[in-house]
Amino acid sequence: MSRKLQKYQLQDKEEGLASFVVTSIMIIVISLIVLGFGVVARRENQSALDRQLSTQAYYAAESGVNDAIQAIHVYEQENASSSTNPPSKTSCSNTNDPYTGLDSSSSVTQLASGGKASYSCLLIFTQPSSLVYDSTVSKVINLQNVSGASFNSLSIQWKDSNFSDQAQFNGCNGVGQFPSSWPNNCNADVLRIDLVPAASLESNQPLNALEQQTFTIFLYPQANGSTPSIAYYPANNGQVVRASCNGGGCNATITSLNQSQYYMRVTAMYGIPQNITISATDSQGPADFNHGQAVIDVTGRAENELRRLEVRTTLNTLNNGLFPAQALQLNQSICKRFYITPNVGQPVSVNPNPGAPNLDSTSSGDPGCSLN
Repeated sequence: MSRKLQKYQLQDKEEGLASFVVTSIMIIVISLIVLGFGVVARRENQSALDRQLSTQAYYAAESGVNDAIQAIHVYEQENASSSTNPPSKTSCSNTNDPYTGLDSSSSVTQLASGGKASYSCLLIFTQPSSLVYDSTVSKVINLQNVSGASFNSLSIQWKDSNFSDQAQFNGCNGVGQFPSSWPNNCNADVLRIDLVPAASLESNQPLNALEQQTFTIFLYPQANGSTPSIAYYPANNGQVVRASCNGGGCNATITSLNQSQYYMRVTAMYGIPQNITISATDSQGPADFNHGQAVIDVTGRAENELRRLEVRTTLNTLNNGLFPAQALQLNQSICKRFYITPNVGQPVSVNPNPGAPNLDSTSSGDPGCSLN
């Protein structure tokens, strides 16, 4: 009897051990599942926090951009009489900052006073090596060499808004004139370029100079090919020339320039080109631009998250930035004449008394308006 009891007792102990092992495994599995959910939850919380901090850093960088634009405008207003190009700010520190508006800016004080969000570095470059425009339908651009030397060439690059592959330009074969009917397989944006030396508009006969020295071309995109060089030659106005287009965009170069400042009107036709970039060269190589754009580089910070923004703003120091989209601005007024012929057409019961007419240049009473 004692042996049988011992055998049963041993069997009971083995069954309890198995239950203990199974229970332990289940506890371990459940613990791992709980830990896994905890890791996922912490990761989601951290991701949400990072997104929030990233947004705060972005808004802090935007505040820096707005402060920089405001400081540039203040500088331009204070130096409006001298028309000097705003200086660059090449240091992240505000020590010896050329823009006093940034030192006293309330938003800088609030952001930099130990808060959770700030912009840790603000740089301003006012003499860029290129002028960039996101898109344009018609825009007049001031091109002025920083060194004062004459430009040798101007390069124009843009992204055709219709570009997706080279086959879209395979039908753009006619150069020299626009096709009588637009080809089905020529999905092209055309740029009209009007280029005139700024000095000609300051001459004694600005209207004649504007007419005689304005160089007008139409850049007609074609697939592949080398970048065309187009000589500045106002006597050959209105020509349709090829612009080489590939995966990186379309480009063309205007050469034979001999002035340090030009006005360029860029007009889009048959589309709205994207990312128009203008660069230049002089006798020393690549040239920088004055009175064109300011490049603002700002880094925003929120705890350990950083966001960096680079934007461009137009400088208004030259002619107050008032360049009309459809005409080049003169520094003189343009004379206008009005001619009135009284009592023309059906008779009226009462004479409207149109007043004394403005006389043309062949009449003795000409007010002396001069068209130069």
